Amino acid sequence: MNENRMKILEMLQEGKITVDEAMAMLAQIPEDEPQHRYEEPRYSRDRHDREPEVFDFGNVGATIKGAFSDVISALDDIDIDVRVDLGGGKKHHKNFVSAPITTDTIPSLRLLGKNAPVMIRGHDGNEIHINAKYVAKSRGATLHVQENGGNYELLYDYNAVRYVLVECYVPRHVLVEYLHGETKNSAVELYDTRAGQVELLTKNSKIYIEDVNASHIVARTRNGNLYANGVTAINLDLETSNSKIDIEDVTARVARLTTSNAKINTENVNIQQLYMKTSNAAIKLEDAFDFEAETYQEPEFGSQIRPEDRVAAAVERVIEATTSNATVQMYVPRDVAVKLQASTTNGRIDSTLTNLITHEISKNYLHATSQNYDTAAKKARIDIKTSNGTVKIK
Repeated sequence: MNENRMKILEMLQEGKITVDEAMAMLAQIPEDEPQHRYEEPRYSRDRHDREPEVFDFGNVGATIKGAFSDVISALDDIDIDVRVDLGGGKKHHKNFVSAPITTDTIPSLRLLGKNAPVMIRGHDGNEIHINAKYVAKSRGATLHVQENGGNYELLYDYNAVRYVLVECYVPRHVLVEYLHGETKNSAVELYDTRAGQVELLTKNSKIYIEDVNASHIVARTRNGNLYANGVTAINLDLETSNSKIDIEDVTARVARLTTSNAKINTENVNIQQLYMKTSNAAIKLEDAFDFEAETYQEPEFGSQIRPEDRVAAAVERVIEATTSNATVQMYVPRDVAVKLQASTTNGRIDSTLTNLITHEISKNYLHATSQNYDTAAKKARIDIKTSNGTVKIK
């Protein structure tokens, strides 16, 4: 976010200007280029090792951090206003309905919004519906949907429009092999959809994923919360900064959750390899050892993840949780054996686990293994790191 935009947001947060005045002032600033130009996503095995973007709050940390949170809350309010009105200027509408889709898959769906929400949802029909509302900067600005061999893309001159709001409805029986949704300064939402690769991008707002079944899901934002609920994926990669990550009822082979200066919360998850990284905020894991649930074999790309592809859950979990200046809290069921390493600085290790062989122990370090680890039906390798905070394992 450039300096002029930040000054306007600070004025909004201080109550010096109204939301409408802020939107009008923001509209006069030259637009940034879109984050993504519709290249196929690239995945890296060491992506989770990359340092997240962190704001240096300096000597006025708490004050600025609190003000920044208020600014982000104000941006969320702007999202709501944009959804209703789209600000000043003449509004235009573009409605597209595809021919009935008779195949089980389509190659791609690419939707780019601007300063307004992008929402994609499954429905019971046989057609793809794309409804776009936009405000043009100049006369002659138009939007259209290009369809070519089952590839659907919303196209327009990015610099000729001020806002583009997108609502898309996809047949539930259709698997989208590559699904891309992107905007900025507003939310991206994906519901009740099946896909191969999913890529969702925004900044300064949230991403919400619910009841989605996919092979690979990548969601990136800055200064906006990330939510995943009822999601099944082989790989789940969620990244934000200065905002929290919440996941619930998620099944995945590998999940990477990365943020900074905000919490990570997990509840009722069935994830074979779970990597979590934040800073200056707590990590909390509840119901992270659902060994009784089923997990999925990796299907051929573009094929449906079907119930008949299910196999018994893996007997070993891997959990890595890293933060700083905050607590890590984890609940381990009694019937789960562990290989545990937990460390902190200027904090302590608080563990109530029993039947452990202790390899090394001190106030701020614990390395231990369950006595029955080699023969246990349910087991987990756990690595926890923090600083200036407590590690609680119960």
